Amino acid sequence: MAAAAVIAVGIGGGAVYWIARRVLDTTEGALTFPEPSSLLAFGLAMGLPLALPAVILGWNDERAKAAAKSKKRDWVPSKDDRRAYAKDLEKQIRELSSPPREVEVTIGGDGDRVLLIRGTFEAQEGERLTKALSADLKEHGFKRVEGSGGKRDWWARP
Repeated sequence: MAAAAVIAVGIGGGAVYWIARRVLDTTEGALTFPEPSSLLAFGLAMGLPLALPAVILGWNDERAKAAAKSKKRDWVPSKDDRRAYAKDLEKQIRELSSPPREVEVTIGGDGDRVLLIRGTFEAQEGERLTKALSADLKEHGFKRVEGSGGKRDWWARP
């Protein structure tokens, strides 16, 4: 981007120098004014390079939007997708938590859009987990996460 700006300024500076030389070019001591085609060339020489950075920025923005759109999933998650996500989460909690925990993660309620966590999982831990997994939970269509089996039952929205 910086190189494009430097090139644009250089071309613009060259155009200013060229037109100034033509205007100040004297014939027998009189100033001459360039013909209309020279003014058109000057306008193009100034306008096009100055428009270049805006064109490059617009192009980069569109590429970034297209890349973000292609990363989005174009599918509607099914009950089976949510069930598979719940089983995978259960496996990860069992394997990665310290100390190891016995939990059961299932789906249910509200059209199977509630992630249910049963076991030794306290409310604060559940809320932190929900916050950390918020994007994944929304992507899979979960409306909330409910937990039971700790000191008190809890729930959180993704």
